[in-house]
Amino acid sequence: MTMTETDRLLKVFQVDNSIDGLQGRLRAAERFLAEQERQLGELDKQKSANETELKQTKAAAANAEGEAKRLEGHINELREKMNSAASNKEYQAYLAEIATFKEQQEQQEAVALDLMGRVETLSGSNQEIVQAHEEREGMRRVAKQQRDDRQSEIADRLEELKQERETIVAEVPEHTLAHYVRVRGQLGDEAMAPVEVVDVKRHEFVCGISMLAVPVETVSALLSHGRVTVDPQSGASLYLSEEARKAMEPVSKR
Repeated sequence: MTMTETDRLLKVFQVDNSIDGLQGRLRAAERFLAEQERQLGELDKQKSANETELKQTKAAAANAEGEAKRLEGHINELREKMNSAASNKEYQAYLAEIATFKEQQEQQEAVALDLMGRVETLSGSNQEIVQAHEEREGMRRVAKQQRDDRQSEIADRLEELKQERETIVAEVPEHTLAHYVRVRGQLGDEAMAPVEVVDVKRHEFVCGISMLAVPVETVSALLSHGRVTVDPQSGASLYLSEEARKAMEPVSKR
């Protein structure tokens, strides 16, 4: 049986679907790998921000502790001077100054205590981030292996299909192929639609995508000369499946 223009285009369509199926499996593996890498990047940002804040908080806590110790030293000096005060007035002056510095010391100690609490919290968060990063890195390794395995699995078959497509495409008229490529870019695996037989005797046929009626003249043309015919509703190129062809055969030929 001589292949018609529609038959050749259908073969291109079927090969393209097979190629898309294989590449779709690879793209799914690549998306999974990309998601692991994205989450690793987020964890890296969190870790960097956490470590920066931890460093700054430790420094602030150390400064507060240092200030508290400096004030304590100053208080001790005033106490020594107070013990040798020449008068009650001088003694009271030292006492008031000590009270002021004591209050400042307590404030610095409170600040240091709060900051050390924050240091402890940040240190705990850092450990959690490190653990999460290790776990995510493990998932990334698995994802990369899956991607590489999938790439290796489909490589030979993909090359075969591409070569097969080149051979078939050479037999399809340029204007027909250009239309198909444009429509496939819009409709994907619905770029071609089967004509479905509703009732042969009543000459009722529909497009397998739009489910709208296909004129009997169009079906007859597909049967006779097989020129590419486009469904005006879906934009897909119509074709007759083997099942549809058999359904339309006279009973004596079945």
